[in-house]
Amino acid sequence: MRRERSVLLMVFIISMVLVGVSFAQPVNYALGKSYTANPPLTPSSSWWLGEDPPYTKYTDGISAWAWGAVSGWQGPDNVSSVTLIVDLGEVKSDIAKLQVDQFVSHSSAVRESSKIKCYGSIDGSTYTYWGDMFSSGTTGGETMWHWVHCNVVPQSAQYVKFELYWDSAWQGSHKLLSEIYVWSAEALDDAALGKSYSADPLLTPTSQWWLGENPPYTKYTDGTSAWAWGAVSGWQGTDNVSSVTLIVDLGIVRSDIKKVQVDQFVSHSSAVAECSSIKCYGSTDGSSFTYWADLLLFDSPGGETMWYWGYCFPEDKTARYVKYELYWDPGYVGSHKLLSEIYVWVPSAAGVEDWFVY
Repeated sequence: MRRERSVLLMVFIISMVLVGVSFAQPVNYALGKSYTANPPLTPSSSWWLGEDPPYTKYTDGISAWAWGAVSGWQGPDNVSSVTLIVDLGEVKSDIAKLQVDQFVSHSSAVRESSKIKCYGSIDGSTYTYWGDMFSSGTTGGETMWHWVHCNVVPQSAQYVKFELYWDSAWQGSHKLLSEIYVWSAEALDDAALGKSYSADPLLTPTSQWWLGENPPYTKYTDGTSAWAWGAVSGWQGTDNVSSVTLIVDLGIVRSDIKKVQVDQFVSHSSAVAECSSIKCYGSTDGSSFTYWADLLLFDSPGGETMWYWGYCFPEDKTARYVKYELYWDPGYVGSHKLLSEIYVWVPSAAGVEDWFVY
């Protein structure tokens, strides 16, 4: 019986490969969907790089630094800002990443944005600000600019809005885009799960405080994140901690790190303060660290809740050791500092076998 299942499993795997099926891959929800533009794009009758509604050029699945793959606003339109709204057709509950591919050619008077903001809405009338997008990868005067925003926690929306801004000096320049994306969440595993970490300064010993921890430290990597006393540990207020360095050893070098995250317990009524900033770094040898990013704070949390800090990398990072530097404002030096969980997210290792019960 076991052998028969193994044979069936092998046949299943081969058939999936042959038909090109991949598991847990992100989906572009914007593909093939229409969008609105304010101001409207330059009509094609007025400019060969214009577009007429219903607009679909930016969601046709073709992104290229080529005239045939772009459309936009002609310089004489004097556009300084643009609002694009994509209707996904239905509410999607796992929106993890947004992307705008922008055609730039200074020699042809086509200029890059100075800033792009993104929002989400369930009903198309009330929008929630998700964040500013940042330019990723190669930038210059004759190339494609890739703007990216990642939601630390996947969001729900049917309508996704992009607000693009240009410096006033470029008002008379052309503005061209190639593609916009709304990506679903990718299945991820926590590479830090079950791994030990170092802390400087050391956490308050349990002999001095019931919310302390003794080395080897594993509380932040035990897979339990909750706004509950039993799920946290940290530094007592009398330790007068103003900054903390945590280093997680993943055990092996990972070249596929996609996201980092810190879940922080905050309770003002219990004198447990939030960070003012968290920085993260990576290292392959544990001695020389490369700065990766300042973590972003998701949403606008309050004084009695979990604070979710995170950062999604537009390009995979490589490291065995991941370092977090946490900072608190001087006014909170005498407050308690508590964390619940830290993560290092990589693509899910779950394979086809996870679909079977033996």
